[in-house]
Amino acid sequence: AFEMAKTLQKPVIDYEAYDLFLKARYLQHGSSKEGILAARPLLREAIARESGFASAYAELSRGYSYEYQSDWSSDHAAAGREALAMAAQAVAIDPANSNCHRALAAAQFYCNRNFDAAKAHADMALVQNPNDQYTICLLGFALTCNGHIAEGQNCSAESFKLNPLAPEACFVALALGAYLEGNFADAVNGFARISGAYDEVLACLAAALWNLGQHDAAHAV
Repeated sequence: AFEMAKTLQKPVIDYEAYDLFLKARYLQHGSSKEGILAARPLLREAIARESGFASAYAELSRGYSYEYQSDWSSDHAAAGREALAMAAQAVAIDPANSNCHRALAAAQFYCNRNFDAAKAHADMALVQNPNDQYTICLLGFALTCNGHIAEGQNCSAESFKLNPLAPEACFVALALGAYLEGNFADAVNGFARISGAYDEVLACLAAALWNLGQHDAAHAV
């Protein structure tokens, strides 16, 4: 009943603006450079049609956060500023929207290195939607990276209860937590499950193998 009441309180969004938003979200789903850049004009058009479209601002922020973390951005600082600004605008428009708080949590953590602000908005997102697996994974990863290993591991493990096909941030958090606790065999198994040859993941995998005495395997990574 509470969720229904919140839904009924939200303003009606222009159908064409919502269609543009859905197309942009699909394009950004794979986090590719091409998809992110193709999504931006669609999201900006959606916002031009519907200036109070908080989810469109949040999705725009998500694309800039991806760019900030990428190896293809021509201006990482500008991408970070846009990620923060778009997410802040999303929350200002709709402070009861869990996606908006998750976008600002991600921007604060990845682009601003502000763990306290990131956790505050992740917690707020989970107040709005306790079963938001993406926020749970983000929070688990942020906690682990900031030394709250046990709490981060528990948070990431909770995400798998919601859906075994968890976002990769959950796998990274679990593997990183195992590495930081000195459980190098579990860390190797965890990092090996992550798809994509991310430099940070490969570096952690090599370090875990080295600590197990598997020096040739570490060099091969």
